[in-house]
Amino acid sequence: MGDRSLKWIASYNLCKGLLLLTLGLGFLGFLHKDVDTIVGNWLSSLDVSLEDDHVAALLVRLDLVTDKQLKVLSGIAFLLGGIFVTEGIGLLFKQRWAEFLTVVVKASFIPVEVFESFTHFGPAKIILLAVNVVIVWFLMRILRERAHR
Repeated sequence: MGDRSLKWIASYNLCKGLLLLTLGLGFLGFLHKDVDTIVGNWLSSLDVSLEDDHVAALLVRLDLVTDKQLKVLSGIAFLLGGIFVTEGIGLLFKQRWAEFLTVVVKASFIPVEVFESFTHFGPAKIILLAVNVVIVWFLMRILRERAHR
């Protein structure tokens, strides 16, 4: 059971990491461009009304996005993506350091996820919190079993 579960966790981390790296590249693609106009064109091509209050509010907020903010968001996405890809590759190759790294990283997100779940409740946040708690619990169990061998 342990090897198969580690492969699932590794795949989960790899997918998250690759998504974040892609997101980081996407943020860089918006540098020196009018973000609200680009998103407005995308929404128009999807037949979304730009007159809708929520859409208009989104476009107003996107108009305020600066290149500095895009660089920071891109950097954060690259950093987290790199960590998750590193965890995933390490877990696929059954490296003990990757198990420790995954426990530390996932456990560090739990307090933030709990806070976010209470302040801005949403089913996706609860599911993400549950997945991270299960991953930490499972890896801690594996690490304890291996320590007693």
